[in-house]
Amino acid sequence: MSEVEVEESIMSYLSQSETDTSTKDLNVVAMLHNFWEQRQTGRLNGSSSESDGSVGDAAIHTGSLLLYESAPSPGPPYVCYVTLPGGSCFGNYKVCETQAEARRDAARVALMNSLVNELPCRRINPQFITHSLQQAATDSAVSIADACDSSTSIGTYSVLLRSYVGKTMLEFQEMMTIFQLLQWNGTLKALRERQCSRQSVISYYSQRGLDEYIRSSMALDWLGLEQSPSPTLHKNTTQTVCQTSRKHI
Repeated sequence: MSEVEVEESIMSYLSQSETDTSTKDLNVVAMLHNFWEQRQTGRLNGSSSESDGSVGDAAIHTGSLLLYESAPSPGPPYVCYVTLPGGSCFGNYKVCETQAEARRDAARVALMNSLVNELPCRRINPQFITHSLQQAATDSAVSIADACDSSTSIGTYSVLLRSYVGKTMLEFQEMMTIFQLLQWNGTLKALRERQCSRQSVISYYSQRGLDEYIRSSMALDWLGLEQSPSPTLHKNTTQTVCQTSRKHI
C-alpha cells in the first residue's frame, strides 16, 4: 500500500460518523504525537545532518510537541484544544461526555487536518496566490493593483503569500496568525520605526514560528489589555483581530 493510500485509509477511518463507537479503539492521541514526532525528527535531522548528534538533538526536542488544554467546565459537555508545533489549534468537534473523550476527539480533528495538509493540493502555488489576491481585493473593496504596493494591507498579504510558495496552507495560516498578533500588540509598528523591512520580518518569524516565548509574550500583552481602564479599546481590538482572522485565514 502506498503512502497516499495509507493516508486515505486513515482519513476514511477517522472521518466515520461520530455515532460510530468503533473509533474508540483507535489511539488517535498516540497517532497524532507520532505523526508530529516523525516530522520534527526529520526536520531536525535535515537541518543538522552534518552534526554527529543530530538524532539525539531531535529526541530532546520532541518531548513536548503537542499542548492539550481543557476548557474549565463543572460537567459535560467537555471541550479540549490541542496546539500543534507551529501554533495551529484544533478543538473537539463532537459533544463529549468525558474529558478523555474530548481529548481524543480534539486529537482526531488535529490529525485529520495534519494529514490533509500534507497533500500536494495544499501547497501554495501561483494559481492559488492569484485567486487569493483577487478574492481579497473583492472582499476588501480595493484595487488588485494595490497588491504590488507592500505598504498596503493587500500588498503585505501578497508578500506573505509569495514568501510561502511551495509550503503548506497550514504553515501559511500559522504565519498569518503571527503577523496578526504582531500587528495587534504594536510589534510591527516598532519594527517599521527601526527600519526593518517586511521581508526581513517575514523571514525571521517564518523560521521561528509561534514558539513558547511568543505565546507567553502575547498572553501578557492580552492580560495587560484586559486590565486596561479603557474597555472600549479592548472590545475594538478584539473585534479587529477576529475580523482579520476570518478574512484572511
